[in-house]
Amino acid sequence: MKKTMIALAAGAMALTACTSAPKQETAETETAPKALVLYYSQTGTTQKVAEEIQQLTGADMATFDVQEAYPSDYNETIQRCLKEQESGEVPALAELSVNVADYDVIYLGYPIWFGTYATPVASLLKEVDFNGKTIVPFTTFGSVGRTQAQKDLQEKCPGATVMESFGIRTAHVDKAPAKVAEFLKKSGLIEGEYTQLPEFSAMADVTADDVALFKAATESYTMLKATAKQVASREIPEGTEFKFACENDTDKAPMFVYVVKSNTEGVAPDFTEVER
Repeated sequence: MKKTMIALAAGAMALTACTSAPKQETAETETAPKALVLYYSQTGTTQKVAEEIQQLTGADMATFDVQEAYPSDYNETIQRCLKEQESGEVPALAELSVNVADYDVIYLGYPIWFGTYATPVASLLKEVDFNGKTIVPFTTFGSVGRTQAQKDLQEKCPGATVMESFGIRTAHVDKAPAKVAEFLKKSGLIEGEYTQLPEFSAMADVTADDVALFKAATESYTMLKATAKQVASREIPEGTEFKFACENDTDKAPMFVYVVKSNTEGVAPDFTEVER
């Protein structure tokens, strides 16, 4: 396995080292935490991210699924999920090929369904004990749900350390290799230098040009119905990133929409994530 930050295991080690032992004359070599990439991927998109993480970290890798797999048809999956939500039951998990108890760090991958982690994750959390583990969530999504899924994981796994999650829009999965590498370096999960991004500027009321930029970046995604009210910006390696404070056109709830305007000529602006 490629070198992983020993600090990931420090919390768990500290919990077990409640009694002090005599100091040794010679330093003992600490064992690197054992890591597993464990993911659910219905369409293969999340699998691509999982493979990037496995390649960069050298972790073991396994998939998980439910006993009755979800249909490949999008609308049929939606209908099944709605029925499961109404009943409050989660489907039984298919047998795992690995023993999660053998690992210290779990890279947990899933798509976003209904604004949080996909239902098979709920099955996994019900049947597998994550106490004492470090969970590194990674997800793929259409627009929103990464941060909410992370919060839900923290709530369901109070005995685990849930790190900041990685997320990428399904439409941008071709950019996953560079994005995953940057995330892992920034999180201290692999060695290497990363670009420290500046803070966003202060929020200001949108101008006509800002509104035009926002519409150009979001108009192709018809499920996003929002009105931009204010905007902040910062320079990033790809160009300029904008953080639009918006109002949901349906329920008037506040949200943030992140948009990148590329430095590359001819590349249209595009949104990267919605945060509620």
